[in-house]
Amino acid sequence: MSKPDINSFSTWEDLKKELLSNSEVKKEYDALEDEFILIESLISARLAKKMTQADLAEKVGMKQA
Repeated sequence: MSKPDINSFSTWEDLKKELLSNSEVKKEYDALEDEFILIESLISARLAKKMTQADLAEKVGMKQA
C-alpha cells in the first residue's frame, strides 16, 4: 500500500477507513485498542472536571507533555 495523500480525504473517518483497509495497519491498530480506550477515558474525565492538561499534570505531580 502506498502512503495516502492525507489532503485528498475530507474527513478523519475517510482517512481512517483507508488506512485500516491495510491488514497490517489494522492488526497494529487493533492491538492498541485498550490503550486508546484508556486515553479516551482519561481525556473525558479531565474535560468533565473542566481541567486543562496543565491542571492534570500539576495535580498528579508531572510536567505536561
